[in-house]
Amino acid sequence: MVRLAEARRTEYEPHQPVFWRKALDSKERQRDWFAALLDDPSAICLVLENDGELEGMLIGTVASAPAVYDPGGLTCTIDDFVVRAPELWAEAGAALLDHLQTELKDRGAVQIVVVCGHHDAAKRSFLEARDLSIASEWWTTPI
Repeated sequence: MVRLAEARRTEYEPHQPVFWRKALDSKERQRDWFAALLDDPSAICLVLENDGELEGMLIGTVASAPAVYDPGGLTCTIDDFVVRAPELWAEAGAALLDHLQTELKDRGAVQIVVVCGHHDAAKRSFLEARDLSIASEWWTTPI
């Protein structure tokens, strides 16, 4: 999982070097963060393996949405959703998202929010094909 996250971070960093900048000790921090999430009952951590190779991973955290949004139930925020190669979104990404949605229905969640870099065309196409829509974009500048 850490290797996939590191690969994504390396891919994202040139597109937004301030927001996606890798810390010098990013692997260690990521490992510690994932360990904490694995122990967090509000988190759902999924991986997909094929012949012993990790094809993808998804981590979502379930929480109440801010009251001003009031979607009618819990929201699952998915920050870490990565596949090993872009062509794996259709199968590995779909399998992970389908499994997550089943789990979320059992938990009473009514919506998911997925983080995706603006440059990540393969992931964006996958999400759009799965009927997700863009809810917001974050704009940033150094000061």
